[in-house]
Amino acid sequence: MSLFVRPRSMSVFRRMRCLHSVASRHNHPIKASTQQGFGLFEVLIASMILAVAVAGVMHLHTLNLRKTADNVELQRVYWIVSNAQQRFQASGTLSESDRAALVLQASDAGLRGVSINMSTGAVVSVQWQAWDGQNTVRRGNCLAPVGMSCIQVQVQ
Repeated sequence: MSLFVRPRSMSVFRRMRCLHSVASRHNHPIKASTQQGFGLFEVLIASMILAVAVAGVMHLHTLNLRKTADNVELQRVYWIVSNAQQRFQASGTLSESDRAALVLQASDAGLRGVSINMSTGAVVSVQWQAWDGQNTVRRGNCLAPVGMSCIQVQVQ
């Protein structure tokens, strides 16, 4: 004996016949939908929404590319500053040959217009030409002309 009792099911055809007989008794004929597909106005609105969404995603993608390029430059400069710090720790100062070697490393890393300065108090300042004049990087108390990025670090 089964624990579950299966209810009697009506066939689809019998259900439709019952619905039709109820509707005909109350003088409410069942009407089939006359609308097929999407209208021109609906398609226009959907395409406008899609266009705005795509434009927003493209703008975010552009910002992401700019910030990524800024971070790549900054990572390369930190590598140069780390080398400067190691050279300073080894000899107690940065000589002209050290500066020339660091500038060569910076140009090999893809940085343009690099200048490396050592001021009193063991402060190393690195300036380079930004890849985009509107997006410049400034770290520390450095001042750089327009279109140049800079970083200033105290080495010990």
